[in-house]
Amino acid sequence: MVVVLWLGAQKTQKQNTLFAWRILFCPRKNAIDAQIQEHNKHDNMDNNPSFRPMRRFKQQMTDEACIALLQEAPRGVLAVLGDGGYPYTVPLDFVYDNGKIYFHCAKEGHKLDAIRACDKVSFCVLSEGVKEPDSWWYHFESVVCFGRIHIVEDPARKNAFLRLLGAKYFPQDYDIEADMAQDGPNAFILELQIEHMSGKRVREK
Repeated sequence: MVVVLWLGAQKTQKQNTLFAWRILFCPRKNAIDAQIQEHNKHDNMDNNPSFRPMRRFKQQMTDEACIALLQEAPRGVLAVLGDGGYPYTVPLDFVYDNGKIYFHCAKEGHKLDAIRACDKVSFCVLSEGVKEPDSWWYHFESVVCFGRIHIVEDPARKNAFLRLLGAKYFPQDYDIEADMAQDGPNAFILELQIEHMSGKRVREK
């Protein structure tokens, strides 16, 4: 017996408000997945999603600072709506380019199944942090991005972003083209179009 919440969006004259439908006593996983897919189909019609403003706005980073961290951070964590409605998060290599974030992945797995069912995701990166002299606490920055993700189907664009990923992670003298020729056919490139981005500076004490 499974109890899940299905989140939907209801548009009023003033704003978009969230409501929840409780799906009770759902005995099979495929029934849950069908509800997730139905939610995604209807929610795709909402072209004006509403995102919460940052509560501690004095710690908010500028867009420029957020982009700088996205360009510098070695890895981040992608969050999707996984099996049975449970959140599924996975750390990934990535590259930021012109308002979008790109990942590479295998052609099957939990992450891809979740994305095909619901294209709404979030992605978080965290700086290494700086420790104050003679203190135990750190100053660090984090950025959270919300958006929709899809597989890059065009082969030329896929190869272009594989090269960007290679340039970020491989040594300068590494033969990226040879690596792409060998492993590229077995990989997908995912493109996350950022719809909302916020960053926060934190002082632990």
